[in-house]
Amino acid sequence: MPIDPKRLAVFLREAEGLRKRVGETPLPIAEHNAWVDRMSAYFAEQDAEEYLVRLSDFSGMTFYGDGSERSRMSNSIDGRSRRLHEFIKEISGAQAPLQLHQAPPTENPIFILKPSFFGFGIDLRAGWKKVAKWLWPSAQ
Repeated sequence: MPIDPKRLAVFLREAEGLRKRVGETPLPIAEHNAWVDRMSAYFAEQDAEEYLVRLSDFSGMTFYGDGSERSRMSNSIDGRSRRLHEFIKEISGAQAPLQLHQAPPTENPIFILKPSFFGFGIDLRAGWKKVAKWLWPSAQ
């Protein structure tokens, strides 16, 4: 079964509730652990080992804190929330933003921005080709 983004959104709402409770004494550690267990069980049910492994892997993320229990719990919630957002983005098939040096998805662009020694340059070959076809239609 595919991963349901709506189910991941429910986990994110639960994370927000836990985040609001980080200031409580004693900390809601049991609720946090139950939240992690529910997510792990969901990914295991869906036979999605790749998501299950990444859920608790915070490599590549930067966290700030004082090393206290409260700070570690906050970092745990934040790291897993970031992963859930990544999963939703991957599942929804969201495309990466268009890079400046890529041609826009048109059939025949008039000019293309390209990186150059001075920053960005304009490639006018497509425009010249159109002009050439208009001036010399038999030379195709």
